[in-house]
Amino acid sequence: MSSTPQGSRFRTPVRAITSTLVNRSSPSLPPASQTYEPLVKSVLRYRLSRVFVQAALLCWAVNTVWAVWYLGGLGELGLGGVLVTPFKFSTLLGAAGLWISAVTPVIVLRKIFLTPTRTSSSSPKSTLSSALTKKSTQPALVAYALSSVAVAFLHVYIQTDTEGLSVFVKSKKHPQYLNGKFLFLLTSQVIVSLSFLFRNILKDRFAFRWVGMSSRSPSPILEILVSFFVALVSTTACIPLASLVFGFGRMVVLPVLYQLPFIPVFLRPFTAHFLLKRGPYTLALPFMHVGLLVRAWFVGLTTFFLWESAEVMFEGIISEPVPVTSPSPSANNPTATVTLLISGISSSDPIMKYFAYAELSRVATGSTASAQAHRQVLFGNDVVKGGSAALWSAFVREALLVLGRDYQVLVRRGAPVPPPTPPSSASNTTTPSGFAPFASTFGVKPNPNNGLPTTPAKPKSPEQFGTPLHLLKPTNSILKSSTTAFGRSTSPVLDTFGSDGPLEKVVEKGAEVVEGHVHVRVPELFRSVSAPSGSSSSAVVQAPAKESKPQQGAAGGGGGITERLKKAGHATLEALYETYAPDLVKEEGKKVGRWWSWERVGRKVDVSWVGMREVDRVVLDVLTSLVCASLTEDTYGVVQRDIPKIIEAIVSFLFAVEDAQAELLKGLLPEAGPGAEEGAGESDEEREEREEKEKGSEAVSYVGDALKDSLARIVRTFGDRLTAFRFPPRVAGKVQGFMDFCATTV
Repeated sequence: MSSTPQGSRFRTPVRAITSTLVNRSSPSLPPASQTYEPLVKSVLRYRLSRVFVQAALLCWAVNTVWAVWYLGGLGELGLGGVLVTPFKFSTLLGAAGLWISAVTPVIVLRKIFLTPTRTSSSSPKSTLSSALTKKSTQPALVAYALSSVAVAFLHVYIQTDTEGLSVFVKSKKHPQYLNGKFLFLLTSQVIVSLSFLFRNILKDRFAFRWVGMSSRSPSPILEILVSFFVALVSTTACIPLASLVFGFGRMVVLPVLYQLPFIPVFLRPFTAHFLLKRGPYTLALPFMHVGLLVRAWFVGLTTFFLWESAEVMFEGIISEPVPVTSPSPSANNPTATVTLLISGISSSDPIMKYFAYAELSRVATGSTASAQAHRQVLFGNDVVKGGSAALWSAFVREALLVLGRDYQVLVRRGAPVPPPTPPSSASNTTTPSGFAPFASTFGVKPNPNNGLPTTPAKPKSPEQFGTPLHLLKPTNSILKSSTTAFGRSTSPVLDTFGSDGPLEKVVEKGAEVVEGHVHVRVPELFRSVSAPSGSSSSAVVQAPAKESKPQQGAAGGGGGITERLKKAGHATLEALYETYAPDLVKEEGKKVGRWWSWERVGRKVDVSWVGMREVDRVVLDVLTSLVCASLTEDTYGVVQRDIPKIIEAIVSFLFAVEDAQAELLKGLLPEAGPGAEEGAGESDEEREEREEKEKGSEAVSYVGDALKDSLARIVRTFGDRLTAFRFPPRVAGKVQGFMDFCATTV
């Protein structure tokens, strides 16, 4: 007999009631190379087309000026002729030639060799040496030289069609003789290209120009005027140098080449007239061809001005923030927008990361309903629309990693990352392949053993874990909470959900890497690179000296005839210089030599210590703004559990900034009385050293001000609620100082 009841109501299978709150998978975070970066690149391609259009209009205007000048100006053409000249076919053809030969190579080079990393050299000599090793210098040199030569040909055969500037002389007997005037024009153009390349090397033009979010874009007209002034000064300095180079080539290089075997056979049909008695080059010859000098100056000015304007246009448009989400669809699907931006900040390209944070700042600081809906998704509150705590976890992890890397760079004073120490047998830490935990990013070496210690770890004592504080204890001092860190809480529920309670430890277990008895988290990583007092700076200073000894020994031991000839030549030139050079020339030579080789502290701090300070500032603004918004918008407390980590990271970074400023400003305080003038009694070298250190301190204070503003923003928002969290004593003391200051300024 079957025990199954008979009846029609039991024949239909029972189905569970569906729910949108249970068993809902968290949204996966796609890689930035597949989602965010293609959108940014499409926007940048559109902006690049705008750069080409603006540069084409500028070339049209410049060629119009050349056409009006060549046709006689306003006196010959009249007002109607001047108005018609821009639309003539010859004018448009010349403008197209300028756009192709002068502007396009510069923009294409900037696009190909754009890099987020700035050159860390701090003197013109080291900057030039570093540039010679880069793969962008040689293509840039060739491109600028060919561009300048193309502009010269364009000017001779299209813009003016002057007979005196043809490539060959007008001679029936020797029609293949090269025209000296045209060669001088080419020489001046090549010198202009070299000066432009030298300027770009010193300005580090191929590096991305990091700008602050609050900085405004300069006026395009002002940028064009500045470019014209720079081109005016640079071209004026290039023409005398071109005269010297051309004279040296004609008086020294060409006669030497004619003394060599076989070479005169190829040179004589084109350059024999340069060696005739009626045509020797003298220093007074350029003054007999003032018209040629003026024409070469105008051609060089046109070339340099178009190059500089193209560079400025590229920098101004590419450096602007790139919004990839429009306001209208983002309100309907905030989950997709937030996921896209969080994927963008995880990009390996710092430029893409910066653009993502810049757009995320609108979500963090906006007061509209759309911004609030995006924050709800990021905090994981709006579960119906796909919100998940995984988005916030990914965001805070990437933000703290960015700050942690720059913190370590500042602590090391720009020195390279030291090689990882070999793991000992007692503390061998392993991780699965393909998994990159927090500590692996900062130099902790992984091992393939599923992230578990090879030997059983000793159980931790209660003192190592710490007991959560009384979250509801009324107190106004955060220092009191650090002294009662090992007390027992009266509420087991609050202990469970506390910032370092059991639930928090289970959540953070996947983000820890065990190495011996050291548990590394993001704030711990900040402290992991801290060296004893005085050791960081000394290590940075002494490291190059250790590496220079083998090099010096190798140079001394393996010096051949080339090295000896170089040394003998340098010694001879120095003896002649010391013997015959006037005292005024020697004094100016010392100044130029010091400018060329002097290591500038301000430049070193600006690039090596806080090279990514603009990115740090926008990261801090976005991170702390979201933390402050979570006080009223974070329903489930997803953000609150990460507040101790965030505050500890900010305070640790702030301590490093204060140490760096103290190191830079050490010894700069005036020893005289209060009535003494600043810089009185110091030499020019001491004054320059002081100014460079002050510049470095300003660069570091840029990050310090952002850290102080971020910490003050959190303290003003949370107030006494921060006493519910547990901090180390040093961090607690700093936070307490901010709480006291904010309490007195309210």
